[in-house]
Amino acid sequence: MVVSFPGVADSLEGSDLVLNIGPLLSDSNTGGFTRYLKDENVVRLGHDFCQIKDEKFENFHFLPILKRIVAELESQPQRFNVPRRSPKPKVEPPVLNNSSSGQIEQSFVWQRLGRFLKEDDIVLAESGTAQFGVPDSTFPPNTRYITQIFWSSIGFTVGACFGALVAAKELKHSGRVVLIVGEGSLQMTVQEIGSYIRYGYKPIIFVINNDGYAIERAIHGPEQGYNDVSMLWDHQKMLEFFGAREDTGIKAKSRSTKTVEELEAVLTDEDFGSCKEIQVSECYCTRLWTECTDDRVLALRNLHGQIRLPLETIGANQRRERANEASCRGIRCRECHWLKGGLRSTDGGMNRRVSWWPTESERTRADEGAKRRIDSGTRLVGQTRQPCLTTVGSSLAESIILPSLEALE
Repeated sequence: MVVSFPGVADSLEGSDLVLNIGPLLSDSNTGGFTRYLKDENVVRLGHDFCQIKDEKFENFHFLPILKRIVAELESQPQRFNVPRRSPKPKVEPPVLNNSSSGQIEQSFVWQRLGRFLKEDDIVLAESGTAQFGVPDSTFPPNTRYITQIFWSSIGFTVGACFGALVAAKELKHSGRVVLIVGEGSLQMTVQEIGSYIRYGYKPIIFVINNDGYAIERAIHGPEQGYNDVSMLWDHQKMLEFFGAREDTGIKAKSRSTKTVEELEAVLTDEDFGSCKEIQVSECYCTRLWTECTDDRVLALRNLHGQIRLPLETIGANQRRERANEASCRGIRCRECHWLKGGLRSTDGGMNRRVSWWPTESERTRADEGAKRRIDSGTRLVGQTRQPCLTTVGSSLAESIILPSLEALE
């Protein structure tokens, strides 16, 4: 299952050395456990451990190790051949929707908001629709990105935005603070906007109004009532209600956009982007599930295990042809202990993976095989992935990280 653009997964999985900082792996931040990284290519720097290949060092926080890595790279750039150009071509994201008029669609709004961003902005994308949509955009340099993909607690970013505003002020950060939140998630923690106003903060707030829990509609229940929210809220009066109005002397501006033309007018308005006052742009979008491609809907549903494709729908020949390539699929994941399945599609284009759910007997056999491999300390991976640690990668791990751990002991 791939929810990223073509070439992104290959670039990551083909790297000879990956620093995994603060890893808390789940289905939502690994593409439904389709992140195929060889253990020998990954250095995991956790909050209380550091793992290099199969060797794990307990009671080490990643911060001092990162500082040592940076110091070594800066002091000996020639030894580690940095900076250097990547031998691989840059992954260019495709333009999903270049509309210039009409209704605002999900395939348009995320990349357009990405073009609105400026260098040094702090961007907060709410759990749910925004969390899956914002990665379609391209960030300018030095953008800080805050989301909560592990727990995916809706409403998180409204409160987190307050923390980002306080931190930005204390650090004298020059960039803007931009909150992107759906109208459903907003209803969980909307009161924190009152804190923004009370303490004089001036973020830019985009309320993505897509008529309910759109990401949940894509995953399960497109017409179910439990994915609806109250549409009686008037977001154009929200800032006024929380205290930004004429009698308090606090300036604010709220705008509503229902067409591409109206959204363009807001995003190109210099006053809107200046952060001279707190501002809200309510953006009415189509429901995600009604316009999603089959691939994206399939990916989202598989991400949360809501649809199950029997092996028989794939075909015996394809299963045999792809058996070795998919040898790491269908085993019990070491991090989550959930049994997952998957095969690479033969006709779906670049990197498109189709997930499957094994039968009970196949599930048992895969589980037993996985247990044997895990017990023996070996993680089985697809045979199509060949890269291993190069001299540079090994040198970094052995010359910087291991000595750092020894020095901290």
